[in-house]
Amino acid sequence: MAFDDIIGQEKWTKFILDAWKKDRLAHAILISGPSGCGKEFFALEIAKLLNCPEEGPYACGNCSSCRRINSLEHPNVQFVYPLPGGKSRSASKNKSTDPLYGLSEEVLEKIQLEITKKAKNPYYRIEIPKAKFIRIDSIRQLRENSYLKSAEPGKKVIILSRAEMMNDEAANSFLKLLEEPPPDTFLFLTTSKPNSLIPTIRSRCQEIKLKGLTDAQVTEKLVSFGNPVEEVRSIVKIVEGDISKALKLMEEGEIEERSAVADELVATIRSGLASDIVSMNRKLTAISSEGKEKLADIFLIALRLILKGGINDISRITGSKIGEQFDKAIDLVGRNIYIPMIFSALVFESRMLLRLNGNKGEIR
Repeated sequence: MAFDDIIGQEKWTKFILDAWKKDRLAHAILISGPSGCGKEFFALEIAKLLNCPEEGPYACGNCSSCRRINSLEHPNVQFVYPLPGGKSRSASKNKSTDPLYGLSEEVLEKIQLEITKKAKNPYYRIEIPKAKFIRIDSIRQLRENSYLKSAEPGKKVIILSRAEMMNDEAANSFLKLLEEPPPDTFLFLTTSKPNSLIPTIRSRCQEIKLKGLTDAQVTEKLVSFGNPVEEVRSIVKIVEGDISKALKLMEEGEIEERSAVADELVATIRSGLASDIVSMNRKLTAISSEGKEKLADIFLIALRLILKGGINDISRITGSKIGEQFDKAIDLVGRNIYIPMIFSALVFESRMLLRLNGNKGEIR
């Protein structure tokens, strides 16, 4: 049945099912919550409720309608996500609102691959390289489609993934859809940053706030997917309840490499030697060229090592203080600040929390 595979969201599952049974389901719902807690999965489960032909208080999860919603192939359900910019239309006679217009074959293949992965696992997060915004063409297309007659019985459903990534033009266009919604159409917006949405959009939606997942919940779910227990445990330590991120890390198979660099990073903070800092700066700069998220992961693993006592005496640093330094470093990585400057400052500030005496560290 619908919602059976969603973990940790019993309160809001009951809320939605009760509203559905009483025919009081809001037509615009903002589904917020921490990254990787299952917001898109939750929206897809509501879409099943709205389109399942089987009688009863729940969606069956097994009929053609439910299966096609799972695979993102149902004609009544539009799933919108951030896309990279394509070729400009200004020099073209093409007047289509197709958001995929002008994208390279390589990008189109990547998009299809990501959709396939999402269809196999609803916790998977679609991520397209250089996709920084939900663009106006995506919103124009869904507005056009929303006013067309449904191809099948049921309700039309629009799921806007990471709604905070709408650019201004797209947000203003989507606001018109909220203000004048087509009949029998439901709008579900998902976001981990509800405060980044323009107030006029947020005020027109009923908001439900999903809970973050615990390490135990993420572990149980990942193991149920058939992943090795030991590998799952090593990844769960760093994802902070983000099951989508855990799936990405397991797919990339780089957790051991990132953990090894994190070990070196903590050892460098402990030694404070200029030669070690220079060497680590070079390594971190090279890693940042592969992706800022990878570097942020390494900082996060290092922080976990410190707080859980993984590297001798440095684990005795007050957790809140060292946590603040690493949070600051992770934030700066996302802002494209010069990597050697970030790490050198992290080493200095971390060592200020210690009074070093030979190989022993004492808190000041």
